[in-house]
Amino acid sequence: MRAIMISIRPEWVEKILNNKKILETRKTTPKCKLPWKVYIYCCNSKKNLCCYSCNSCNYKLMSKEEYDKDFAFSLNGKVVAEFTLNKFDYWQPYWMPDIMDICDMSNLSWVSVDDLISYSNGKIIYGWNIDNLKIYDKPKELSEFSTTLHRMKGKQDR
Repeated sequence: MRAIMISIRPEWVEKILNNKKILETRKTTPKCKLPWKVYIYCCNSKKNLCCYSCNSCNYKLMSKEEYDKDFAFSLNGKVVAEFTLNKFDYWQPYWMPDIMDICDMSNLSWVSVDDLISYSNGKIIYGWNIDNLKIYDKPKELSEFSTTLHRMKGKQDR
């Protein structure tokens, strides 16, 4: 199975890990045959952290000032999960049969209709269906994927 790593902002990672967001919106999709393994990299952010809460056993978005010992770790700057991309939907500004309704895309992706329309800039938006989500017990460093990334680029380890 082919693999890809995508970078996602902490506010969206928190919703994915808490099983609220089940559709990731993108302007592109892999050109090769599905399925694809998709690794989720939680971006670094100057203001928001996506953290794991020991008390509630879930993920919480908070500001850096709020972070305290009740939270086991921050996920920012780490590879936190993987999912299988078996299917994607799409929406485009001009209605065509057999495409996803923008309200459905908005509900499944947690992105407002207005933001989706703005994001599309008149072009197609793809909704990547998040299947078989596997959350890592311990987030992985990006460096752990360097060998995999080199192989994906067609390079060999030296």
